[in-house]
Amino acid sequence: AFGSLFNGPSTGNGVAVYDISAKTVYMPDGSKLEAHSGFGSMVDQPRFVNRKNVGPTPPDTYNLSMRESRFHGVEAIRLTPTSGKNKYGRDGLLAHTYMLRGGRAESNGCLVFKDYHRFLAAYKKGKIKRLVVVPRLTSSPTRVAQEGRQG
Repeated sequence: AFGSLFNGPSTGNGVAVYDISAKTVYMPDGSKLEAHSGFGSMVDQPRFVNRKNVGPTPPDTYNLSMRESRFHGVEAIRLTPTSGKNKYGRDGLLAHTYMLRGGRAESNGCLVFKDYHRFLAAYKKGKIKRLVVVPRLTSSPTRVAQEGRQG
């Protein structure tokens, strides 16, 4: 109890929360990672989540699993909707490091991290099992994570 009092909000048991507008993933331990999704003028813009290959990752609750093989030489984490249904026909969504030319903080809809190795390490240690994506946080990451655990 005292740890969370001093370390800020904790998102809870194995659930991370990605706030598209804030460009932030709130980790289960209460830490934050810079993250982005979308391409060009649509990057980090929730109103474009319905645009395949250019809009950000659609808001939803996703189970995380390692991609079966490397993605352009990089270990990537697959985002699978807990409902089993892909919103807006968007499929093949991953979490990975910046990959576009020049190391730009953009993607074709995947969730990309400035410090991906921290997210990947937390996943591999079993600290993250699920990701809740929201356009903009309207309540604490802890509350959103608790709801995502049930989803």
